[in-house]
Amino acid sequence: MRDRTECLNVICRDICENLGGGWALQCQRMPKVLSRNFGEIEYVAGEQFVFPSGLPGFPSERVFVPVEVPEQLPLLYLQSAQTPDLCFVTLPVSCIIAGYLLSPNSNDLDLVGLNSYSRPGAEMLCLAILCFETDGTAAANLRAPIIINVETRMGVQAIQSRDDYPVRYRLGPDSEVTLCS
Repeated sequence: MRDRTECLNVICRDICENLGGGWALQCQRMPKVLSRNFGEIEYVAGEQFVFPSGLPGFPSERVFVPVEVPEQLPLLYLQSAQTPDLCFVTLPVSCIIAGYLLSPNSNDLDLVGLNSYSRPGAEMLCLAILCFETDGTAAANLRAPIIINVETRMGVQAIQSRDDYPVRYRLGPDSEVTLCS
């Protein structure tokens, strides 16, 4: 992500420096967030995920910047735009359990502009938040995934209406976490 944003900044700067003679072009700097884990992150405005109701336990945290580290794909980090120390580690649920059945309530879907026919894929991103135990093992919250409307980039942590999946699905050497598309 940094290479792309640095490239866009250079292009913008070059255009601004080379245009003259009455051109009224204002170049805007890319927004930045501070991260304890990643330092200063520049991102393209509109790339951030917005959670209108915040997240459970973090009601005032409403804007997160998705951060991909190519060597760590398919992990996706959600860095708070407000709190440098708050960064969630997530995985697409389809990488954890093939055929994962999402059953959010209609209020959660309405909040982000989706409906009961929406499915993870082109219109919806469905992520499990990971937590790490003191012994180094990881667990995924499959009961309350993060749902992102890909078009609007609005998100919600959706508590499943069924309890088919655990809050702590243990990931380990025997887990079949896969690279997913």
